[in-house]
Amino acid sequence: MATTPDVFQLIQNIGAMVAPFMSLITGASYVAGVWFMLLAVYSFKKVADYRSAMYHPVEFKGPVLQLLTGMMLLYLPLVFQAFSQTTFGDNSSILRYQDNNSGTNFDDAIAVCFNIVSLIGVIAFIRGWFIIAKAADGGQHGGVSKGLTHMIGGLLAYHLYAFILLIQNTLGISILS
Repeated sequence: MATTPDVFQLIQNIGAMVAPFMSLITGASYVAGVWFMLLAVYSFKKVADYRSAMYHPVEFKGPVLQLLTGMMLLYLPLVFQAFSQTTFGDNSSILRYQDNNSGTNFDDAIAVCFNIVSLIGVIAFIRGWFIIAKAADGGQHGGVSKGLTHMIGGLLAYHLYAFILLIQNTLGISILS
């Protein structure tokens, strides 16, 4: 007789997919990084052609930001580690949510939820770079600030447990024990 899975089993099954999704997102960022770098080289060529023909002044910031975005996406794990160490210090692994091995389904579900929020944080961090690259092409106003907001929010979401501990210690309250 087959038993129907409960909510905790559903969360565990979703949690088992976090690591493969993280690998997929990292691979997609490599592909996007190469794409942005090729786009930057093509944009540099257009800038050089316009300057030699003296049509009109061409902005140089677009290709530079595309090249920067391509490099950041191509080296995403190192860039994310550098941002994490700058924000939360060397021992950020200590600040990750640690399951106390009590064996309860609730503790396992909380750990999986923190991992899912970490995955969403990485996606937001990457999206921030995409928004900055779009702003380089003369996109909407405030694109760079929106991109930086996504990057900071993604970094805080990735380190949600450390951020909660930081707020908890600052305000003198107890959310998580």
